[in-house]
This record gives sequence, C-alpha cells and structure tokens, in this order.
Amino acid sequence: MERFVFVAAIVFAVIFGLFAMVGGGRHFHFSIDGRTDPVMAVAAGHVPAATFTGEELRFKYLAAHVTITPEDRQDISIEITNPGHAPMPTVVRDGEDIVVDGHLANRVDCDDAGGADLRGYSRVALADLPQIVVHAPRTLHVDFDGAGLAEVGPSQSLHLEVSGCGSANAADVAGALGVDVRGSGHVQAGAAHGLNANIMGSGGLTTGAIADSADVSVFGSGSVTVASLTGTLKSSSHGSGDINVLTGTITTAEFETFGSGGANVSAPIQHLRASIHGSGDIEVNGAVGDVDAAIYGSGAVHATSITGAIHKQTMGSGDVTSG
Repeated sequence: MERFVFVAAIVFAVIFGLFAMVGGGRHFHFSIDGRTDPVMAVAAGHVPAATFTGEELRFKYLAAHVTITPEDRQDISIEITNPGHAPMPTVVRDGEDIVVDGHLANRVDCDDAGGADLRGYSRVALADLPQIVVHAPRTLHVDFDGAGLAEVGPSQSLHLEVSGCGSANAADVAGALGVDVRGSGHVQAGAAHGLNANIMGSGGLTTGAIADSADVSVFGSGSVTVASLTGTLKSSSHGSGDINVLTGTITTAEFETFGSGGANVSAPIQHLRASIHGSGDIEVNGAVGDVDAAIYGSGAVHATSITGAIHKQTMGSGDVTSG
C-alpha cells in the first residue's frame, strides 16, 4: 500500500510537471470525478448575502476571487457579484458542508497572472471573475478547488485545502494551521502556532513564523518554506520536493526522504533523526547536537557543526558530515 501511494504521488507530480512545461504559463485543472459541465449562458449578476450553517466551506469547479473574513459568529454569510464572464456560482448544502459550485468542471485552465482560461468561454482576468465575499467563524475549514484566488483574514484555527491550479493567501492564525495542496496551486500563509501541511503535486506552501512544531509532507515536486520555526519538526519528502526552514530554534527534527528531495534548515537542532532512501540531502546551516541517521543510497546529512553523538547506518555512498 505504501509503495502504491508513493508511485501514485510521483505519477501525479509528473503529469502536472509536464503540463506546466508545455502550458506556456498556463496550468491545467482536471476533474477527477469525470464530471464535465456544459457551456452556459453568462451575464452580469449579483446574489445578495445569505447565511448558512455547516462544518466545511467548499468551493468546487470554480474560477473566482474569494475573500473570507473570519468573525465572532457561528453562521457563514456568502455574497456573490459576477461581472458576467463566467457562470454564476450557486450555493447548496451537501450533508454538513456548504458548497459553492462554479459550474466549470473540466473547463478551467489557470494562468500565471492569477486569472483563468475558461474553455468554452474566454480568458478572464482575476478582477473579472466572480467576486465572492464570505463572512465566517474564526475557526474554519475551507476547501478551494479550481482557479483564481482565495484570501482568508486572521483566524483562530484554519484548515485550508487547495486543489487544482488556484492560489490562496491566509493571514495569521492564532492556533493551528492545516494546509493541504493537491495540484499546482500555491498557498501563502502568515504566522501560526502550529503547522500540519501536506503537498501533493507541484504546488507549494510558504508560511510565516511557526511558534510550536511543524509536521510537513511533500509528495512530488512541490515545496514548503517556513520563515521561522520553534519546537519540533517532522519532515517527509517523497519525490523531488524540498522542505525549507529559514531560521528558528528546533529541539527535535525527524527527516524522512524517498527520492531526490530533501530539506534545508537554517536553525540549530538539538536532536536530529534522518532516514534517507535515495539521493536526497539534509542540509543544516547551524549547530546540531545528536545525530541518528540511516542512509540508503547517495543522500547525506550535513551540518555546520555536530556537537553530540553520531549514530549512523549507511548502505551506499551517503554519509553524515560537518564543517
């Protein structure tokens, strides 16, 4: 099962990578459930704010600019203004979830300018896409699937999922930040107390300071960059993706790599544990205390200095070095 997941992740990343190379600044978004929406008549329109209750806010088959403002409230208010270049999104309930459907299944290509090429319609700039204004509780779960941009204001706790080729910006999170990126999208997040992130494909995540621990996984060619980290770090890379920590103070760091991906940490680490399978490297620009490493292949662990005990098991040309 683990091998299947690993292979599937690599295939997924390769597909997105190939389309990124030939797309000329465009990124493609596919509907994996087989749905293709028909071309609909479009016209400018406005849906006044309406309130809903639900556990999760999902945006699917969508190309839009979404602005979410967390507030002291229990319900969710949604207002839509459509300039008339794309179908009018509709809001429905799906079990405990609130779903905003853009009616663009298998019709969305992203471009690097933040807009979208809507097959059967036209290429639309971000400012001309439907503008969706949301007021939500401070603790929220958002799933953004499609193209365009989702912006989330300061929150207490945030679980943000981005699928396809769209992007998202999230302000500071007082508590836990969870991020899942599937595809070629990118998330720019502020500071948070803790971080749990999973990147699958060629997408990426950049965060501000993380005050207490980060658990990060990359499957494919994506990347995660953390501005600052205090506490513990768990890092897993399957494929060619990279995980970067720019500064901080780390107590215990656990690294696991399969493939050519690795990690770059510019912070001292008290205890470092590494399991490397392939050619991935762990680079630490700082002092490391104890090191416990198992290396199978040509990968390596390198630190500016190692002051504690070194326990290593190697099979291949990989090694643990300092200096």
